[in-house]
Amino acid sequence: MNREEQKPSIFTQESLTCALRIWEQVNISLLDIRHRLITPEDPILRYRLPASAFLFTAGRKAEILIEETSYCSENFGLCHVGKGMELSLRPMEVWLEYYLVLYRYSEPVTHKKEINRLLEQTNPFRQQYGFTPNNPVFISELLCRMYEVWKQPSPLERFYEKTAFYQLVYEIYRELEQGKVNVLQPDVVSMTKRYIDEHFRESVSIQSIASVFGISDSHLRRCFKNEYGESPQEYLTNARMLSARKLLHSSSLPIRSIATACGFPDEFYFSKLFLKTTGMTPRDYRAKIPSYRNDFSMENASSYSYNEKGQVSHGKLRKEGDVYMLKQMKNKTLAAAALSMVILLSACSNGTPVNTKGTETSPTQAAATEAIKDTETETSTRTISTVKGDIEVPANPERVIATYGMGDVLALGVKPVATYDATGTAYEKEVADLPVWASFESEDIMTYEPDLILVVNEEQYDKVSKIAPTIIIPFTELSMEERITFLGKVLNKEADAVKILTDFNLKIEDAKKQLSEKGIMDKTFSIFEGSDNGGVWAYGDKWGRGGDLIYSHMGFKAPEIIQNEIIGKDQYHDVSLEVINEYAGDYIIFSGELNELEDNPVWQSIPAVQANHIIPIDYTLFYDIDIYSSGIQLDYLLEKLLEVSE
Repeated sequence: MNREEQKPSIFTQESLTCALRIWEQVNISLLDIRHRLITPEDPILRYRLPASAFLFTAGRKAEILIEETSYCSENFGLCHVGKGMELSLRPMEVWLEYYLVLYRYSEPVTHKKEINRLLEQTNPFRQQYGFTPNNPVFISELLCRMYEVWKQPSPLERFYEKTAFYQLVYEIYRELEQGKVNVLQPDVVSMTKRYIDEHFRESVSIQSIASVFGISDSHLRRCFKNEYGESPQEYLTNARMLSARKLLHSSSLPIRSIATACGFPDEFYFSKLFLKTTGMTPRDYRAKIPSYRNDFSMENASSYSYNEKGQVSHGKLRKEGDVYMLKQMKNKTLAAAALSMVILLSACSNGTPVNTKGTETSPTQAAATEAIKDTETETSTRTISTVKGDIEVPANPERVIATYGMGDVLALGVKPVATYDATGTAYEKEVADLPVWASFESEDIMTYEPDLILVVNEEQYDKVSKIAPTIIIPFTELSMEERITFLGKVLNKEADAVKILTDFNLKIEDAKKQLSEKGIMDKTFSIFEGSDNGGVWAYGDKWGRGGDLIYSHMGFKAPEIIQNEIIGKDQYHDVSLEVINEYAGDYIIFSGELNELEDNPVWQSIPAVQANHIIPIDYTLFYDIDIYSSGIQLDYLLEKLLEVSE
């Protein structure tokens, strides 16, 4: 909302006078008064207004979309919308309260010609405008009273409704006439985002969008990045890439058709960009990446403090929403069930006398005490310091969802309540009996009633943080020791964290000792994967394929060119066979199938190939870098390395 104090250009003194004369003479009928509290998960979308309406919003930041024009409201907003216009209302934070007053007008029996003449100059019932009222508390109290009375059909209350409506109109026009209102200006950033969302499959020019909105390209880019953390062009590219990834999984369309369908100019550009983004070609992605990988790339306080007859305070709404209500009902139900069981046990105790001296505890009293302890345990929490600030988590979480690093959670002795598709992973058998979510969306995750959610980035956090306490584990930014130690605190498994780290380090040292005895520890290692152009991809220490285990934990050295150009930089290079010898170490870890490379004379000339120092690995098994998977991968590599060293 623009904070400049100015009179709306549509309201000159002449037009205001004309509008007031019309309001004075026409007949007004109230059709409906609506009041709701909505959340970002439950917005009002594309509602076609059956009549003219006043809309009042209260709460936090919200987007008000009238037809194709977007406005941003902060704390309070008051709008007028004409009949037949399309209205959308999206809370952009936790919650939003709104009142919608629908009305219609009819011409008076007399003075019809004068009214029609005035309507030709100004039609106040069709006008679209919005502003921040200077006295929002008065207006909200008036609307609250109107809403309460609206439910009472007596003639006296109906008379009050009409007088209160005119009082509302008077208050609105009084502020407009004074000209000291904060006018809602079109939210160009939101409209740009919406346009991209709806037209990313077409040829979209950010410069053209800026021109249509009458602002400079640089200003649009700067505002867009401030709001969404990325430029409009980056957002456009990501929207196209997300659509392409979905099509690669859900269809058998040719790569060329997918590129065209998602707005890319040609198949070559799409493949090049896809490779840069994901580290693999579209074909390899379709063949190798399980569907669950799609999501993984590696307040201001308001003064609205009253709560009277439907008006909602911040205190009440700190944990509002359907999920919170469900949890409260669940907690109360569990407590009631526990107490009911105590009563039942008491009734069935065959007349066991009640101990009134307080020196002994009967079985019934013990059961009651245990039930109370269970209820207290369920509601007890701990505070964890995270990248999103201090977050309260259950003292002993029992229904955990983890979007990545499943092996870390399993290694700490916690089994999640649901999983992603873990086919082929090191922990596949450990989670085989768990339900698999269809997609990582709030509606799906909510059905598992988690009490703690572990995510890897802010995008995932924003999706589910309102469902349950949510912790971001910045997976690629933490070492294994840092990650496990932090997870131990989050899951209340600090002793387990120390033990599994100690065991893993001992396992690493034992493997190093065995390999040192074979003279392998001082050798160089390369990690390759076949590419579409007949060459190979060379990988560093961050993108799976055993890189973290081989370089970070085992301490093997990479060839100098990989150390200088890949590790710590892009993490992968497309290497042609003409220079493959420069990238090849004494041992080669090869992900996937060799295919035509086996018969290629250049490949066969590599010393590591001639010495049979090729260790084939399964991409899926070596995708994860969690401590559980790393242990399984280490066992495999140790066995294969000892075999080829014989």
